[in-house]
Amino acid sequence: MRSTNEVTAAFNLCNGFDIQRLEYQRIVEHSEEKQEEWIRDPVSYGRAKTNLVRATLKPMVEAHLGPKLSEELFKRFEKRASEGIAMLLKTCFYGVIVVCAVRK
Repeated sequence: MRSTNEVTAAFNLCNGFDIQRLEYQRIVEHSEEKQEEWIRDPVSYGRAKTNLVRATLKPMVEAHLGPKLSEELFKRFEKRASEGIAMLLKTCFYGVIVVCAVRK
């Protein structure tokens, strides 16, 4: 993940925007309601977790393994995530950098 300093440097390098506000926020991965839903239906939890991982890592994984093997990897990940609901009992967070910027 990028740091707030890296994001600020990228905006400054671009020189097209003035940053009004920039902050790092921790966001809870899922609500208690979603957690209860996923405990009842762990397959949907595995699918959601896999979609998140696929969205962020697919280009890198495909570059190393190719499309066929990377698809197999994601299918296996989904199966394991569906079977291992221990992660649902933990509180996980996402780090998000929020930027409010105005075009120069």
